[in-house]
Amino acid sequence: MKRQSRSWVWFAGLASVGTLCVLASVQAEPPLSAEAGGSPDAIHRLAAPPTATPTMVPAPTGGKNLKITAVPITLSWDGGTAQASYTLLTYNTSTAATTLLSVGGSATNYIDATAANGIVYCYVLAALNGPTLLGLSDLLCGMTGQAGGTVIPQNFALKLGQTVNATMTWTAPAGGADSYLLQRIPLDGSPITAVPLGGGVTSTTEAVTEAGTCFQLIGFKGAGFGTSDVLCGVPGVSTLAMGAAGPNRAAAVLADVAERLAEVRLVAPRE
Repeated sequence: MKRQSRSWVWFAGLASVGTLCVLASVQAEPPLSAEAGGSPDAIHRLAAPPTATPTMVPAPTGGKNLKITAVPITLSWDGGTAQASYTLLTYNTSTAATTLLSVGGSATNYIDATAANGIVYCYVLAALNGPTLLGLSDLLCGMTGQAGGTVIPQNFALKLGQTVNATMTWTAPAGGADSYLLQRIPLDGSPITAVPLGGGVTSTTEAVTEAGTCFQLIGFKGAGFGTSDVLCGVPGVSTLAMGAAGPNRAAAVLADVAERLAEVRLVAPRE
């Protein structure tokens, strides 16, 4: 395989972090005794331990741990109760078209049935509560139509988990594999590298470059081999690990994300 170097501009979304104050302080006074003239009721009230104000735990926001698989491109994520809805930003790197799709707040997956083979599509999920943006997911990309051969790894999936590392999982090809080779394709133009893996391995975690990294898994058995589709992760975009929601307005932030995604140019490796 060989690839063409293009530039990738990533967006690090900003979300304010709300804080909660727990008022649990109680003014301590010297205890009263019956001999000192204190009434039994007063003594009981002072002797009783203070009641702390319960700590308010923010409702969980959905959209964390976004994962992408291919054939067809499928996105899945952790659910939550803080969001009323989601907006999914889909970017077609071939036409430079950005599409905003409304997704129900109780959803935990989305299938892009319109994704064409041989084109890289990128996705960012925004959790919303009315006009307020609660946070952005990781930025993940995928390209179908690249799987082929006789030893094709099945169910190849990738997620960042709000980190700078890509965790990939898969299941063995029909008939198993003797070994695998994981192609690391940095989006900053640095050389493609290959990571050898044993035939019994079904997951691995690899660091991604600041500009993002794509991965393709190759399975080997005897004289045969097979390739997976291409999946990519770009770190530094998700704000969902930052805590509670801030007063960000969704329209302005999503417009900024769409504008930055429009600068993405990615050409997948060719066989």
